[in-house]
Order: sequence, then structure tokens, then C-alpha cells
Amino acid sequence: MFSASPNTAVLEILEQDGYTNGGFNNDTIHDDNPDSVEEGHDSEKRRELTERSTEGESTHSDKQRRLSCKSAKSIGSVIDSRRPSVDTNSKVPTDRCIDWLVVLASFFIHFIVDGIMYSFGVLYIALLNEFEESKLATSWVGSIQIAVSLIIGPIASALSEKFGHRAVGITGSILAAWGFGMCFLAPNLSMLYISYGVMTGLGFGLMYFPSIVSVQHHFEKKKSLAMGVAMCGSGVGTFSMAPLLELLIESITWRYTLLVLAGLSLSGIGLSMLFFPPTLKSKEENETKQNLKFSVKTDMSLKNLIHIPLLREADVVVWLVCMLMFKVGVVVPHTYIPDAARAKGIEVNNAAFLVSIVGIANTVARVVMGLSADFRCANRRYMVGTSVIVGGVMVSILPFMMGYGEIATVCAFYGLTVGATVSLVPVVLRDLVGIEKLGPSYGLHMLATGLGSLLLSAGGSLYDLTGSYDVTFYITGSLVFLAGGSILLLPWVRKLQDRCCYHGSAKITTDTEPSTFDTSIP
Repeated sequence: MFSASPNTAVLEILEQDGYTNGGFNNDTIHDDNPDSVEEGHDSEKRRELTERSTEGESTHSDKQRRLSCKSAKSIGSVIDSRRPSVDTNSKVPTDRCIDWLVVLASFFIHFIVDGIMYSFGVLYIALLNEFEESKLATSWVGSIQIAVSLIIGPIASALSEKFGHRAVGITGSILAAWGFGMCFLAPNLSMLYISYGVMTGLGFGLMYFPSIVSVQHHFEKKKSLAMGVAMCGSGVGTFSMAPLLELLIESITWRYTLLVLAGLSLSGIGLSMLFFPPTLKSKEENETKQNLKFSVKTDMSLKNLIHIPLLREADVVVWLVCMLMFKVGVVVPHTYIPDAARAKGIEVNNAAFLVSIVGIANTVARVVMGLSADFRCANRRYMVGTSVIVGGVMVSILPFMMGYGEIATVCAFYGLTVGATVSLVPVVLRDLVGIEKLGPSYGLHMLATGLGSLLLSAGGSLYDLTGSYDVTFYITGSLVFLAGGSILLLPWVRKLQDRCCYHGSAKITTDTEPSTFDTSIP
């Protein structure tokens, strides 16, 4: 009879190894020098796999031995693919003082991009008064902008792979400024859909992607802190941009306010110049590298446009769905809180300041989480999952708050949860797929969140049907709560997929060629 002992031994190793912290290899910081530990660990496991896979080979034919070894190698490759994300090129210098220039540039780009997008609630009121259209039709202006800026993620990933982060960021700044300039002449909402929604959305997406991936390429030991500081620009931009837009709209009307935003977008050209490559090689080395990779770079870029292998990973797919639902919980409150507060009798200026409260809390949370997530005992996945769950609760109870103080308190806690989550998303995603796949995986992440932001207009539609935003906040909060719970279950999703993959591999090994082994009794 055929013995499956080699595969059984491999399964024991697969179950016992590689799933620290409930399924995420990099959830907790284990050692200050992970490269040396992983190299020794990988070599030891490969030797153990080789020894165990050869047990009992003397009782089988040559064909059986080849199949068993092939199965062991395939399982070993699965284990190797689940290793913690470490930089494969140990010569790449990281965590230097000059690398913080990239963080500075990323901070101000987040200030511009997220500050403008998340302050649309202030412009939303001005557009309602100007065009006197329905809330659904008006909300599509901001919804299209956010959706396009995120859906373009895979394209931004491919362009960054081919042309570099600098060129992509500069192109995005020009497109965003062009879109805001076109808004000045917009006679109706349809024109704003194209100029404000599509044009500025494309520009912001091309500015945003390099600001995230560049930071992760320049840091290893302090990647959470660097990412938290960089993404603080989003919170600072949110709480400073909302009152600035309110002041500009009252002073020079909303059309001239958009021209100011066009000039602000052009500043991204200088900021994008700071996204220098993480390796400073000699001129000869750069020329050799370019000659070797020039012919395949286009193919790599097209492959990164939609990275199919990532979509075969169940935990990655679950992560993308969770981020889609979470994005709904980010864009809906930011857009509709000012108008919902006005419906409860709160003055316009105070209603607009609620977005600033969210931004202030958002900023504080990003710094604190960036500092704490790099500790050895920190479990980043639990931090993200818990923050998302609390954020869902805050959005759900918002309709029950009637006074300004109560609404402001809920907005503050909501901002804390959003800041804690957003600052750790790139780091947890890097832990999940590895640094070598961070670019294409973050492109898919942006695509998923972009699809989620399309649901922003549904909030305006529900208001037109019900006459209030209560149902919108109930549904949004429930989706965010469900997303947080699913994030906590990611390790079990990974284990389930690995068990299914193992059993499928074992079945192929034993059943593919039954006639190979002579089991008859002479």
C-alpha cells in the first residue's frame, strides 16, 4: 500500500510553524535582526523537510519517490511563501536620517489630498445652495472624486514600477490642478462630475500612491512610526482644511476657492521630487541594472496592474472586502456629519468644525499608534481590528446624539479609531504579503476602497427617501463593525486555506497515477 508519511510529516510542520500571533507572522516584533534569524530558520526547515520526505523511500519505486519529493517541495514552497516580510536585498540602507525627507513629503501630500477630499462636506453645502439639486446628485461630486482617486491604484502601481514615484507624483499634481481650474467654469453638476470628480480624482490617486509605498521602502525597524507620522498629514489637513474652506467660501465664493486649491495641488510637484529611490547606487551599477531590466520592466508593470496571484490568497481577498466596507465608514461620516448637525439645529460654523474635531483626533491617534505599533509586544492586526470595531459602534450611535457636546464627543472617538486604523493599514498589509508585493497589493487595496467610496452617494439617496441621515449611519456603522470582526479572523482564514491546499496536494500525489504502484499480491 502507498504510505503518506512524508506528507503527514509536512502537515505537522505546516500546522506548528509560521503562524505566530494567531496567523500573522509579522504581527509582533520578534527580533531586531530578522534576516539572520529567518535565514537560519528557513534552512533548518528545508533540511527537516528533506529528511522527513525521504523516510520509507526504500519500500517504493523510483516513480513514487519522485512524486513524494515533488509533493514535499510544493508544501515547502507554501511554507516559504508565508515567511515574514523582510527585505530580500540586505544591502538596501533603511531608517537613515535622509529617509525622513520622504516622510516629510508624504506628510504634506496627505495634508493636501486627504485634507481636500475629507472636507468636501463644507463644499457640499455650498453646492447644494448654488445648484439647488437633490442631495443624491450633489453627493456624487465628492463620491466620484474619492472613488476615482482610489480605483486608479493598480494603474498608479504599474506606472510607478515603470516610471518611478517622482514622475507619477508630479503628473498627479498637474492633473489635480487642471481639474480644479476647470471647476471654476462649471455651469452645472455634470461638469463638476468630470472636472472635480474625475480629473482631480485621477490626480489625487497618482499623488497618493507614491506617498504610501515610498515610505515603506525606506524604513524597516521604524516602519510603523514613519507611516504614522506621514499619515498625520491627513488628520492635520482635515481639521485645518475644513475651517479654511468655510472662510474662503464666505469670502471669495466657492469658485475662487477651487482656484486656491488648484495652486495648492501644484505644490505637490516639489514634494514629489523628494521621493528618491531607496538605494543610492553608483552610476555604473545603475546603468547595468537598467540594461538588464529594461526589456522586462513593461511586462512587470502590466502584471502589477491586476496582480492575479494575490487574488488567489483567501486572506488577501477577505482583507480587501474588509477595507471596502471600512472605507464606507470613513467617507460617509466625513461628508454628512456637517449637514446632519445642521438638521439638529447646530450653527453652520460649529457644524463644519465637527470635521475638524475628527481630524484632530485622527492626527493624535496616528502618532500614538505609530509609536506603539513598533514595540516588540505589539500585535498590529489586533490593533486594526479593534479600532475598526469601535469605529463602527461610534458611527451607529451618532444619530442618538442630539446636543453639540455629545456629537463632538462621538466625533472625537470616531476620529481616534479612523486614525489608528489608517496609519497601520499599509504596515499590516506589508506583514500580510511581504515588502516585495506591497506595491501591487496596495494598488488592489486602493481599488477595493475606491469601490467602497462609490457607496457615498447612497447616503444622499437614503436621505431623500427617509428625510434624515439616521438610516445611513446605522447601515454604515454595521458594515464597519462587521469589517473589524472579519479582520480579527484573518489568521483562521489563512489556516483554513493552507489546510485545503495541503489536502488537495496530497490527493493529487496519491491518486494521480494509481497504476504506477503494484499493490497486487503475487
